[in-house]
Amino acid sequence: MDDGCGHGRVVRGRLRLGPVNVAQRVQQGDFNDIAFADWTDDEPEYLLYPGDEIEVATPTATELTRTLRVGPDGRIALPLIGQAMAADRTLSELEYELSSAYASQLVRPVVEVTLKTAGPIKVWVDGEVRTPGVYDMNGDIDAYQAIIQAGGFLPSARPQQVALIRRGPGSVRMMRVVDLRQRRGEVIALRRGDVL
Repeated sequence: MDDGCGHGRVVRGRLRLGPVNVAQRVQQGDFNDIAFADWTDDEPEYLLYPGDEIEVATPTATELTRTLRVGPDGRIALPLIGQAMAADRTLSELEYELSSAYASQLVRPVVEVTLKTAGPIKVWVDGEVRTPGVYDMNGDIDAYQAIIQAGGFLPSARPQQVALIRRGPGSVRMMRVVDLRQRRGEVIALRRGDVL
């Protein structure tokens, strides 16, 4: 059976190394026939999120430069152009969209977007834990620390077989099975939006 991480196959509890191609079908527990993309540890380009603080600078019209917080609806408000969607955009995508919006207002519509402060980083912990829910990550935490925030594993849990679901490049969902047993498990740094 596939281990869900793109690294090989699990045969009688042992991992056999070897590549797993294209979208895989996870054949484990409650995950039968759910398609996930191959796992990659590549860091996707940062996507803006509600609560992020950004600076929108217009070097050719400095009076339009603003420091803004992305609203709960994902939008920001700018002079001359009004509301613009910022959430789920990379900084360069937002720069392009805002430059295009300012094109009818400015002679040289150059826009530079800078991330000042990342908003709250949330992870979801569900399943066989004492307090399933959405948790704010204060700084960098790993998967086992998120389980501890959720009250720890229940006696019925299988900490050696925890599903980690993450948004990968191109916003596709990836899944891998991780071992989170105390002292023997893997140390997996979490990212915004991860689900355990």
